[in-house]
Amino acid sequence: MKRKAPSSGVRGGVSLRVPIDVNGDRISALIDTGASVTLMSSDVYRRGRDGPLNSSDAVLRTADQGVLKVLGTTDCLFTIGTAQLRHSVIVVDRLAHAVLLGADILSAMRALVDVADRCLILPEGNAVQADVNAVDTADAPTQVAASMLSRGQQHQLQRLLEEFKDAFAKPGEPLTKAMLPSMRIETGDTPPVARRPYRLSHHESEVVERIVKDHIAAGIVRPSFSPWASPVILIKKKTGEYRLVVDYRRLNAVSVPDAYPLPRLDDTLEAMAGAKFFSSLDLASAYHQVPLHPDDCSKTAFVTKNGVFEYTVVPFGLRNAPGHFQRCINTVLADVAGVSMYLDDIVIFSPTFDAHLATLRTVLERLRAVNLQLRRDKCSFIQDELEYLGHLVSKHGVKPNPAKIDAIFSMPAPKDVRELRAFLGMAGFYRRFVDKFAEIGAPLYALLRDGTEFKFGEPQQVAFRRLKAALASSPVLVYPDFARPFTLATDASGVGLGAVLQQRQDGDGKLRPVAFISRVLNKAERKYSVTEQECLALVWAVKKFRPYLHGQRFTVVTDHRALQWLRNLKDPTGRLGRWALALQDMDFDVVHKPGTENPDHR
Repeated sequence: MKRKAPSSGVRGGVSLRVPIDVNGDRISALIDTGASVTLMSSDVYRRGRDGPLNSSDAVLRTADQGVLKVLGTTDCLFTIGTAQLRHSVIVVDRLAHAVLLGADILSAMRALVDVADRCLILPEGNAVQADVNAVDTADAPTQVAASMLSRGQQHQLQRLLEEFKDAFAKPGEPLTKAMLPSMRIETGDTPPVARRPYRLSHHESEVVERIVKDHIAAGIVRPSFSPWASPVILIKKKTGEYRLVVDYRRLNAVSVPDAYPLPRLDDTLEAMAGAKFFSSLDLASAYHQVPLHPDDCSKTAFVTKNGVFEYTVVPFGLRNAPGHFQRCINTVLADVAGVSMYLDDIVIFSPTFDAHLATLRTVLERLRAVNLQLRRDKCSFIQDELEYLGHLVSKHGVKPNPAKIDAIFSMPAPKDVRELRAFLGMAGFYRRFVDKFAEIGAPLYALLRDGTEFKFGEPQQVAFRRLKAALASSPVLVYPDFARPFTLATDASGVGLGAVLQQRQDGDGKLRPVAFISRVLNKAERKYSVTEQECLALVWAVKKFRPYLHGQRFTVVTDHRALQWLRNLKDPTGRLGRWALALQDMDFDVVHKPGTENPDHR
C-alpha cells in the first residue's frame, strides 16, 4: 500500500540493533517502532539473494525532512530468533542502515521492544538480545518519519494484538474448525457424477501428492469411498507456490443454488464516509475453517492418480460456498458499526483512534468467540489509506488501486476477442471513475457483437489509448454525504449517454464527483431527436442513481433547455410523457448550462 510519511519526524526515543537473517544472510538491523514501514538499503538488496524489485510510489522523509530515494519493494524471508516471516520491504538508495525494522513487521511478528532489558521479545516468551550499541533516533540521519499514530497509540495497538494473539493462526499449524453452521450441498435426486483425473506432468503429480498429504495431516481432507469424483488442477500463486483446485463444474451444475447475496461494492465503499482510520483483517484459508455437513462430504470427493479423497471442510470452487460464508460472517459481525465484510476480507473504519481501537477489540472478540482465525501477515492495522477490493480508500475518498491501473496500462493491444474481453473486463471494473466510459469505448464494444469481424483498426486503437489515459488520470471519488444536496449532470452525444453525480463538500466548495455512469445508445435510440436523447439521459441517470437521489432534493445540470419543461408537460403522452411520469416522485430542479460552459461533461 502506498504510504506518504507525514511532515513531522520522529524525535527522541531509543532504538536497538538486533542480529537477524534476511534470506539467509546475517545482518545487524535497527529496530524503531516509530518507523511505520520496514526499509532495506540498496547495497544489501544488490548483494543479497533477494527477489524481484517491484515499483513503488511511496514518499519517505527523514527526521530532518530530507527525502529518501525509494527504489521499489521486494519480499524477503526474515528470521529473528526462532521466528520466521516473509514480509515486504521498501528498498532505499544508500540507506545508512542495512535494514530498518519498522512497526509493520514488529506487529506482524507480534514482537515487543523491551528497552529496559535491551531486547526484542517474541511470541512464546523467546527474546533476542540487542547489540551492545544503541542508536539515538534523534541523531539517525535516515530515520523515517513517524506514522499517523503517536508512540502511545502504537503501544496501545501492540498491547491489544498481544492480548488477542490466539485470534491469529500460527504458521505451520493446522487450522481448527470454526463454530459456524455447517454447509449443505443440496443435489436432490441427482445420481453421483464421477470423472476421470486430468493428466498432469510428473512434477505436477508430485505437487498434488504433497498437497494432499499436507491436507490429510491438517484434517482438511481424508481418503474417500465416495461414488462422486471430480478432477483436480494446480493454480500457481504469485509467490510461486501451488494451490490445489478441484474442478467442481459437474457438481455445481446439479447443486441447488443458494441465493444469499454478496455485498455491493459501491455500498461497501461508500459506508466508509467520514472515516480517518482503517484496518483490514484477512481470515486464514477462510473456507477451510468452515465445517462441511457430514452428509455432504462425499459429494466433494476428488480423484488423483493416487486415489479418491473428500473434504471435511468447505473447499474452494463450490458454487454456494461464497453465499454460505457471507451468511456466516454476517451472523458474527453484521451488527458491529464501522465494519464491512466481503467474504474473508474484513475492513474496520472509524473517525477517531479510540473508536477504531474499540471496534477492533469487538471484532477480535467476536472472531475468537467462534474460533475464526486471522492470517497475521495479511492484516493491516490502523492505516490512513488502505487497499480494499481493488481500490484505495482514505478519508478523502476512493480511487483505483494504482497497481491495478498499471496492469491495465501495460496491456498490449488485443489480438482477438478473448483478449479484448479481458481488457474491457479489467477496465470496466473502474468505469465509475471515468466520464463517458461507454462512449469512449464504443469502437471496442462494437467488436464484441455477434457476426462482427475482429478488425482492430484506427478507431479501436484510439479508443484503447483513450480508455487507458482516462483510467490513468481518474479522479478521487468523494463519499456521498446525504446531509448535503446532490448535483446530477447529464449529457447525450448521439453515440452514448453520460452522467456524473457530484457534491460540494468541505474544502474549497467545488463540485466533486461521487460516481460516473455511461452507456452507448442502441440502434433505435440513435434515431431519437436531440431533445429525446437528452431526456432519455436524465431518466436513465436518475434511475441509476436512485439510491442516492430518492427522497432528496437535487439539481440537474444539462446543456439542453428541453429538460426544463419536461416535468411541466400538461399532456403527458407519448415517449416524453412516459418519461415525465417516471420522474414524478423525484424532487429536483433543472438548471440550463450551455455545452460551451460545461466542458467536464462534453
